[in-house]
Amino acid sequence: MQRVVVVLSALAIVCSSASAQTGAGGFVIGKDHAYLLEAPKGWVMDSGDAAKDKVGAVFHPANAHWPESGVIIYTDMLKKTKTLQTPANAMRADIALFQKEGSVIRPVKKPSIKTEIGGLVGEVYHFGPDRRGQYDARAYFTYKAYIDYLVLTARDKATFERSLPAFEHVAHSYAPQLKVIHEPAK
Repeated sequence: MQRVVVVLSALAIVCSSASAQTGAGGFVIGKDHAYLLEAPKGWVMDSGDAAKDKVGAVFHPANAHWPESGVIIYTDMLKKTKTLQTPANAMRADIALFQKEGSVIRPVKKPSIKTEIGGLVGEVYHFGPDRRGQYDARAYFTYKAYIDYLVLTARDKATFERSLPAFEHVAHSYAPQLKVIHEPAK
């Protein structure tokens, strides 16, 4: 077992103090990569749901978990490979997963989202409805050797539209950490 030590930059300290005022949030930590996200007001970051769904983090309205809430935001990271270098590559991989599940969807490119701190730009696409009638919004951020992505999934179009501001809030809060150090357990 490894102990992960995240070396915080001034950027993370600023983001942490902001999250205390507007909503719960936290770090998404991988082996050699981490980023900070903030939950919008009325939403929570739920580590139990994240572990259950095997993703980096899950956000849902404070009054209900998925699937009762009808909406969820989750995030994870993809290590870049020879064929996965850009947000467009990640989006095409997502389309392939939808097709494998039997959904015929066409992504719609939306305006990019710029982070509040650092000015990183996430490419945004909307998908849906899929074969289950669900709608997705996805934001893909490239940082060093990773593509970090956020996904808003809603059971219907009305819930999707109402939840877009929450998704945009989480995306605007995205703050990758400058350095992540692993120290072997002693």
